[in-house]
Amino acid sequence: MRRRTYLTASTLSLTALAGCTGILGGDGSDVGDDPEQTLRTFLTAAIEGDRDRARDLVHPDGPMMAETEDSEQENTQQDLDISIEETEVRRQDESTAMVVVEYTLSDQQGNSQTDRVEYELRTHDGNWRVWDAGSPGGTPPNAGFDFTDQPDQNAVVITHGGGETIQHPDRITVQVGGSPRGTLAEVIDSPVEPGDSGTVSVPADSTGVLRLQWSSADRSVMLMRHEYDVR
Repeated sequence: MRRRTYLTASTLSLTALAGCTGILGGDGSDVGDDPEQTLRTFLTAAIEGDRDRARDLVHPDGPMMAETEDSEQENTQQDLDISIEETEVRRQDESTAMVVVEYTLSDQQGNSQTDRVEYELRTHDGNWRVWDAGSPGGTPPNAGFDFTDQPDQNAVVITHGGGETIQHPDRITVQVGGSPRGTLAEVIDSPVEPGDSGTVSVPADSTGVLRLQWSSADRSVMLMRHEYDVR
């Protein structure tokens, strides 16, 4: 489905080039109850120039709020066609949800670009609000990890050994023996800074492999591999 709309440069910045609009359907009556519907309504408002409505759907404590305020100073318009391919809720718990939007932008000269953007939504006063946006095709964090085996506790301590602060540890899965044990965000509080550590339990009196696997909407990369021994 397609629609012609006028996008300001500030809107493009605000939504990280996500041309997702109200063409996805829904009247917004359940906004706040569902993260995907909240994101659809937010993008609709941003693209149609309803900045007050868009701001209402941004989490007041998140980085997206600063982008919303900064972008209002720009006023360049572009005539674009927008085609939404799909949306997908990648992960969701009681307070955080990751929603991917795939879209195509086309200009009047026949140029087009298809991309996927992952949005993070968090709850605020019981309602879903847009927290941040970034490209799922982004690069894994440039960070190292140290591991300490603890045989007396049948556990391995994971420590951020250096490099950049990890803003989205929920994108890193902790695997023990090939089985997921949750995300790094469940082991170490976000954001994960150098020196921060957390403990992961492993089978008693065993040896095995612990992996840290970073993933986005379209790829997966193993960050670290540790052979533990808690015998």
